[in-house]
Amino acid sequence: MRFSTRVDWWIGLLMFWAGAMPPAVTAFGLLGHRIEVVILGLIATGVMAAVLLGTAIPVRYELHDRELVIRSGLLRFRIAYSGIKSVRPSRSFLKAPAWSLDRLALEYSGSFLGNPVLISPKEKEEFLAELSRREPALARVPGENVLVRKEPPADGR
Repeated sequence: MRFSTRVDWWIGLLMFWAGAMPPAVTAFGLLGHRIEVVILGLIATGVMAAVLLGTAIPVRYELHDRELVIRSGLLRFRIAYSGIKSVRPSRSFLKAPAWSLDRLALEYSGSFLGNPVLISPKEKEEFLAELSRREPALARVPGENVLVRKEPPADGR
């Protein structure tokens, strides 16, 4: 099952501006017959296209049979359901494969320096329900958008 990222208006505007500014510089260079501005604009357009397409477009989250696949541009991160410790709401400003600050922090085994990965599925409730369905060991905290791994009973059963 595939989920798109939620997009905050200001992040969408920032991404649009970042993508539109280099071609605008190129156009102004053409209008003013300034070859150095045209060359600079074309280089900046290529760099910005590579950055956006390589790391930021598209952003989506895919729930497969045994793992969550996070796609951000050409980058892909795979997290086994069995390694997920918890999923909690977050409003962190840290860099993440998410176009919104309405985020979920996924704590999982094997994360870099123990840091959670931050995601922002558009349909957060549906995402949490489907993740819990695919990994029954993740229990929903009543009344909250939180999933936590159920601890095995102390007697080992």
